[in-house]
Amino acid sequence: MPQNVYDRQDFFENYIKLDRQVKGLHGAPEWPQLKSILPNLNGLVVLDLGCVFGWFSRFARENAAEFVRAIDISEKMLERAQEMTSLICSIEHPIYTAPSRPRFIVDEETGSKSWPLDDYQKEGLRTTDWLAPGI
Repeated sequence: MPQNVYDRQDFFENYIKLDRQVKGLHGAPEWPQLKSILPNLNGLVVLDLGCVFGWFSRFARENAAEFVRAIDISEKMLERAQEMTSLICSIEHPIYTAPSRPRFIVDEETGSKSWPLDDYQKEGLRTTDWLAPGI
């Protein structure tokens, strides 16, 4: 069953501050790689699942997609989309929620940053304090 934390005010207030929401696609670290595998969108029908603020939907329209549908996720929708369309799926990588205390660690000597992955291999439901408590 999908988890919807985006309607929680404490989470939402922090989520909208992420670069990917402030700067759009250019603020999403995965965008260059994702863009490189996209087909020419001219004349295509595009389904944007979990569209959030609609950054990709607008990109698709600007790149001549014939029709763009931006909707939220459901199992039936995914089944139908897989039957009818080519599907490229991008989700928030668990690297952000894997650490028991998600944050950048800064080396005091060098100033280099690292992101701890202490619980990355743990399977199943994760609850952490990322952007808001209990996510």
